[in-house]
Amino acid sequence: MLWVAGVLLVSCVDGESSRKLRIGFSQCTGGDAWRRQMLAAMEGELLFHPDLELLYKDAVGNTEQQIRDIEAYMKEGVDLLIVSPNEADPITPVVEKAFRAGIPVVIVDRKTSSSLYTAYVGADNYEIGRLVGQYIGVLLEGKGKMIE
Repeated sequence: MLWVAGVLLVSCVDGESSRKLRIGFSQCTGGDAWRRQMLAAMEGELLFHPDLELLYKDAVGNTEQQIRDIEAYMKEGVDLLIVSPNEADPITPVVEKAFRAGIPVVIVDRKTSSSLYTAYVGADNYEIGRLVGQYIGVLLEGKGKMIE
């Protein structure tokens, strides 16, 4: 994940300054093991990139808090914004605002309701479900019933 950030930042910063590049990470919640591990992996990757600084905000499952966190990152002037949306629709306007302000935005886990972001890291749940359904159909040899 952090390598994506590094690639984006290399292409977005002109190199005239020696300051640390600031990555703002807005997490919908850090309460589960998977999300804690994702943060730990990002922090571990920073050891290899001393020119990067990771700023972290946990919205604790509160969409309004996450919107305030993203607004704060924009005011702080982060160089890159990583967002794991709590809810797609309510987060969309503030993500679009950051993107339009020229901040590269990486969406993680769940997409927003628009395509105004720089990159998306996650799965296509619809396609996964479709493929699983096809596979089960083969296993059942066309017999049985599946429901969604």
